[in-house]
Amino acid sequence: MKRNKTLTLIAVIAMLFMAVAVTFLSFSHADEEGDGSDLLSSAEASTATTVSSKTNIDYIIQNSISTDPDIDQNYNIVEIYSKDKSSLAKYIEDENFRNLVINENRTTKNNATDPQMPSGKINYKAYKASDISDTDADLLVEISNADFIYINQDSSSKFTAGSNDLSEKLYDILHTYAVGDYKPIIFNTENASSSSSSDPTIQDSTLNDLVNSVFSTGSYYYTFAWKKGLQVDQFLTHQNGSLYLGINGTRNKNKGKWTTIVDKESQEDASKTKTVAKFLVVTTATSSTNRFDELLGDSPVDKTSELGNYIDAKSNAEYYPEGSTFTVYEAGTKIKNGVYNAKYATPDWISVDTKTLADISAATFDLSAYDFIYIDDAVGGGSTVTSDLYTRLAGAMYGNISIVYNGDLATSTTSTVSSNTVS
Repeated sequence: MKRNKTLTLIAVIAMLFMAVAVTFLSFSHADEEGDGSDLLSSAEASTATTVSSKTNIDYIIQNSISTDPDIDQNYNIVEIYSKDKSSLAKYIEDENFRNLVINENRTTKNNATDPQMPSGKINYKAYKASDISDTDADLLVEISNADFIYINQDSSSKFTAGSNDLSEKLYDILHTYAVGDYKPIIFNTENASSSSSSDPTIQDSTLNDLVNSVFSTGSYYYTFAWKKGLQVDQFLTHQNGSLYLGINGTRNKNKGKWTTIVDKESQEDASKTKTVAKFLVVTTATSSTNRFDELLGDSPVDKTSELGNYIDAKSNAEYYPEGSTFTVYEAGTKIKNGVYNAKYATPDWISVDTKTLADISAATFDLSAYDFIYIDDAVGGGSTVTSDLYTRLAGAMYGNISIVYNGDLATSTTSTVSSNTVS
């Protein structure tokens, strides 16, 4: 039997980041001080959303540099294995966990004062499951108090009743840990296969599967269901069940995601210097209307015809060369005070790419360039999502890209996507 071992370093980083970041603390905390001081008046922003962009990663870093004696500076990881330890120990030893999972995903990355987790703040311990008994009280408490648990099952020595089992108390702890405490836990197992190494670990799926398995899990806040019948102002202001949170433009601007363009004949004229953020609308070839138009406002100002005069301020290249197909709009009120959180920076203009699922399925299509992705209602739940696109759209969500989709998509279908295998 040939075992699929397809998890590369990048896949490990993505998987671990999703586990560490996606917990209840990953939710944006509105008005953290509790005094309402962050709230904007209706005169300042009629549809503004007030949130802090701090994530669980930021809290982990904050704890690691805390001087409070009552705070544990360490991020405590426990691995439980059926036969041998996984390569997680090596990732931690080589500082990949600290650098690539924690520090690379901090929201303060581009700030002048930039706290990071220092070396030596990850406490990793590994135990063979069969060696843990119900009488190991101290060890069971240690596992229960871990910040992250990684369970590694070797296919040649799986967890089995009697000979290689989890003790009853350990099982109860793990169940409470994941379901009651909402802490991150990964169960790593290898898929057995008699076929060639080219067999896919993740198969093509559907949009329903992606929504059901990833977008609507309730664990993260960068994907938002927009139910039909919900007016745009209601959607942007948390009414009637909407959970939409405005984009932190300052974060995206500081990451270099926005393009600054200048009039090539008036480069010193500040009034003709514009910041542009990228938006993506995913629709079908036959769709003529979509609700994204509502986000643009009643009278969107199309600036595309003016783009021939503009160059990229950084590269001096033509911003809109011949053959370009995107459309650029002035960022209206709903964009500035709703789609974006008006508390932070907002772009002057937005460029809108309109593509099909087939278009963005190309491996070369870069989703990371966008601030916002809108999946049109015309894209049905049964639409095919390739395994690669499934992974990239999930990665976009975890990469702080806001994704809005039809809230009426069915969520009862069973995902056809198998688990990632781990060596």
